Amino acid sequence: MRDQLEDAHQHRDDGYGRAQHLNKVELPKRFYKDVGVASVDGGFVVTLDGRQVRTPGKKFPAVVPAASIATAMAAEWAGQGEFINPATMPMVRLINSGIESGGAMVPAFREEVVKFAAGDLMLYRAESPQELVCEQELAWDKALVSIARHFGVSFRPTVGVIHQDQPRATLDRLADSLQGENLLTLTALVSITGLTGS
Repeated sequence: MRDQLEDAHQHRDDGYGRAQHLNKVELPKRFYKDVGVASVDGGFVVTLDGRQVRTPGKKFPAVVPAASIATAMAAEWAGQGEFINPATMPMVRLINSGIESGGAMVPAFREEVVKFAAGDLMLYRAESPQELVCEQELAWDKALVSIARHFGVSFRPTVGVIHQDQPRATLDRLADSLQGENLLTLTALVSITGLTGS
C-alpha cells in the first residue's frame, strides 16, 4: 500500500493532475478599501476608493442604467476578502460580459432568445412515469399559460424529445416583444436561457 501511495505521489502531475495544476489561476489581491456607488452621465457606476470600475478586458466604463444594479455589483466588490474571486461575483461578470459584447450584438442576442423559445424545455414532456408527468404539469403549465396570456401567443407542447415546431406567429410576437430591450437585459436573458434551457 505504501509503495502505491509513493508511486501515486510521484505521478501526481501527470495527466489529470497536470490539468488541475494548469487550471489553478492565481487570484489578484484586493487593492481597494472603500466601495461605493456614484451617479454618472448615462447611469450609475461602482467606485473603488473613489475611482470608477471598468470592464476587465476592454477597459470600458462599467455604467449600468439602474442604481439597484450598481448596488448589487458594489455588494459583490465589498464582499471580496484578501483576494478578488470572480467566481463569487455573478452580477459583475454578467454586466462586464454585456458591456464588452457591445451594441452590435443586440440583434444576435434577440435571435438567440427567440431560438430558445422555439425549443423551450417546458414544451417537451415525459410520457411516464405518471409522477414525473404530474410534476412537469405542476411546475410548467402555469408558467406557459402566464406567458401565453401576457404576450397573446400559443405554444404547442409535445410528449417526447422530437422537435415540435412552434407557431410562426408566436415566435414573431416574442421577437417583436424584444425589440425595445437594451443590451444588458438581453445579455441577462441569453445567460438565463443558456443555463436553464428555458
